[in-house]
Amino acid sequence: MPKRSHGKRQVRRQRKRWRTEFPDRHTPPLPPQLMTLFAFLTTTRWWDRKPPPPPRYSPGKRSTSYRPTKKQRMHWATRRDGLTDVEFVQRYKVTKRRFASLSAALDPYLSPKRHDSDGTNALSTDLKLSMTLRFLAGGAPVDILDIHGVRSLSTFYTHLWATCEALDIVLEFPDLVHDETLWETVARAFGNKRTDGYLAGMIGALDGIHIRIFKPLVRGTNAYFNRKGFFSVNCQAVADHESRFLWMSIRCPGSSHDSLAWRVSDLSVELAHAIGKRGYWLAADDAYAQSAPILTPYPGRNIGDIKDVFNFYHSSARMRVEMAFGQLVARFGIFWRPLRFKTLDKVTLVVSVAMKLHNCCVEDRIAGSAAVGEHEGDESMVDGFGGVRASLADGETEDFMVRHEAEFFRGHNINTALVPPGRCVLLTSDNVVGDYYADDDVDTEAVVDDQASPDHREYFRKLRDVIASRVHANCPPRPASNLANSRA
Repeated sequence: MPKRSHGKRQVRRQRKRWRTEFPDRHTPPLPPQLMTLFAFLTTTRWWDRKPPPPPRYSPGKRSTSYRPTKKQRMHWATRRDGLTDVEFVQRYKVTKRRFASLSAALDPYLSPKRHDSDGTNALSTDLKLSMTLRFLAGGAPVDILDIHGVRSLSTFYTHLWATCEALDIVLEFPDLVHDETLWETVARAFGNKRTDGYLAGMIGALDGIHIRIFKPLVRGTNAYFNRKGFFSVNCQAVADHESRFLWMSIRCPGSSHDSLAWRVSDLSVELAHAIGKRGYWLAADDAYAQSAPILTPYPGRNIGDIKDVFNFYHSSARMRVEMAFGQLVARFGIFWRPLRFKTLDKVTLVVSVAMKLHNCCVEDRIAGSAAVGEHEGDESMVDGFGGVRASLADGETEDFMVRHEAEFFRGHNINTALVPPGRCVLLTSDNVVGDYYADDDVDTEAVVDDQASPDHREYFRKLRDVIASRVHANCPPRPASNLANSRA
């Protein structure tokens, strides 16, 4: 049996041997290895050596006496002049002229009022706007702050939200509720686009889009998970004949129906009360209810030629809001991935600013096309929110509209003296099929408070029937291939 080296008996023997050999010592001697180490330390005098200097920068804890090297701040004039017009639009989505006008408008809100600790000026308005546009275009925040010479992400986001809030103030949507001139201009443009004025009264196309977001940290998170399989918010918007946004609202999560998201918006009530029974309406698909101020297509198939032709031209006009959504997402790369912000208010702010900048881009395109005389395909006769296309003289345009109005009123035995010359044809009556009268004769006080009342629903139902009869009688028939597909 092997001898145990660490038994209690061995320990007692070692202690007894040590007391015999070293009677005057109170501590046992050190092992040879420790004696060698002690001799080495005493000969090198390690206690006299100075400690090594601390590291210049520690990732874990920043030294109070050290500041990182300041990044080279971008010089905006050099950056702007170094890009061609096409390259500038590719990076910032707006033209150089539009960028300068936006910077001048934002300067009272974003002008630097303080200095950095080293005495240099803070970020200029041009650099703040440049960072915001690059972020909306889809740029990564880290790359943006490196290019512009910003020190930290917190500084970048501070300037980003300040610039977005200032842009939301400077850029405004048109007043779709109270601007009757806007109603006439947009209605005339929609009518002239495909139907020579017979699809009258359409002041906008209404639809919704899902804005992708990350899972929000709020109560009722499941309500934001839509039927398409991702988290989103329901954005309702109205577009005009040039695919510009006239209004937007984000009040419902992604699982909400478009009809519900429209009913909870302020515009659904305000516009119904403002329009009353004056013949103006919004075009929407069959996801919405047929009520003031919305006209939807006729439901079902095999509905007859009159209703089918109306659905065709109604869909052609309503397509402008779909085009606006497509251009918005294609132009601003921030919508290519889910939005990840701390609050949902930031989502609404970003979408609103992006839509207003989209309107600026469309207006620049229209102005550029009018300057060089380029008009694409079936573009509207109206450019912008005022003024008719320069290719037609004012008198010629007025005669064009009056001629079509007179033909319509003669066909329905209506006194043309009731309608002012140069205005688009509107069906404004309590009984659309019976007596007709001009807009000035409408009793706006008699409009009921409920925009979905039976009276309003019956009025807009008759309005749709009369417009469908006019379009079918005066417009080219629907292409045979599309008609066959719809009846299949």
